[in-house]
Amino acid sequence: MFIKLAWKNIWRNKKRTIILSSSVLFAVFLAILMRSAQLGTYAYMIASATRQQTGYIQVQHQKFRDERRLEYGFIPDSLWNKQWPVKHITAIAPRLETFALISGDSVTRAVAVTGIDPDKENHFTQLAHWLKKGNYLNRNDDGLIVGN
Repeated sequence: MFIKLAWKNIWRNKKRTIILSSSVLFAVFLAILMRSAQLGTYAYMIASATRQQTGYIQVQHQKFRDERRLEYGFIPDSLWNKQWPVKHITAIAPRLETFALISGDSVTRAVAVTGIDPDKENHFTQLAHWLKKGNYLNRNDDGLIVGN
């Protein structure tokens, strides 16, 4: 009985019902659209960060987490050349990351310094594609790439 009465009351003023239901429908549509844009943005940010930085897996010496010493930051060459059991590994790139201070005439800045294997790093991040000036490094270079 109450449902029947409510249904009649809703359609008593058709213009009000149509305006209210269309505004609710529009609000729900916009909320779903914004939520999907938010989730897509999160997924893109995660994919970009993992593609350009550490990747999905980071391999380090078991003592490195507790004692951040330089000798624990290196992995033996035999580990780089082995066949990995995971099928979806697309690239492996060794890196040594640290921070340093760079001084100019009157200013000092903190910078991130990353030591790389140029060939493996280019395969992993396509870094050579993003260079605006100069040439990409090769294995025998003692140069550097400066970014801003």
